[in-house]
Amino acid sequence: MKQFIEDLLNDPDTSEFGKYFQQNYAQRPEKWAYCYRKDLDINTNMYLESLHKKIKYHYFDGKHVERLDVAIDGLLKLDAGLVIKVAKCQFLQTEVDFLGHHISVNGIEPSKEKIKVIEDFKLPETVKDLRRYLGVINFYHRFIPNAAENQAVLNNYLKGKKSNDKNKIHWTEESVQAFENSKQQLCKATVLVHPSKNAHISLMVDASDNGIGAVLQQLEHGV
Repeated sequence: MKQFIEDLLNDPDTSEFGKYFQQNYAQRPEKWAYCYRKDLDINTNMYLESLHKKIKYHYFDGKHVERLDVAIDGLLKLDAGLVIKVAKCQFLQTEVDFLGHHISVNGIEPSKEKIKVIEDFKLPETVKDLRRYLGVINFYHRFIPNAAENQAVLNNYLKGKKSNDKNKIHWTEESVQAFENSKQQLCKATVLVHPSKNAHISLMVDASDNGIGAVLQQLEHGV
């Protein structure tokens, strides 16, 4: 026990938790023995709890942060060898880029970096290249109104083709325009606002010869 506490106190990543552990658990081994793992100087649960304490006391001045508590407590309960890397975490941000999306207090939209990639995308030469392009742009289909209908001309080139088809595409004026329009539609993508817990939710569905779609929408302040 003595060596264990010294290791916690001497490690900069666990020193804060070491003080906490020494004050609250050193005389009650039953409270921590369940999470000890053989051949590890400090187990995953201990490390997560250590980071939890550091985050709360160093980043938030010891204030209670409910969502952070819920997230980290969930990881602790998993006991699946997960480790939080503080260097890759961001706290108290009003906006952040995450997995190709820009998330802010206003809502969610495609990140400017990804929009730039699609904006600079050259006219595909083969069916395989076109399939790749459509895969990229349709990752953001929820931000593009009438995406299936507007891309119908492009999707016609994929009918009956294999995924790795390297045959050249014979572009027409209409299909080139459809390609350019698809890029512009993403550049003008709709911002999806965060749901309001007080607004009425309705499900709207529609269908055409080229596709089907559905959207959850809310009416708030007459809009």
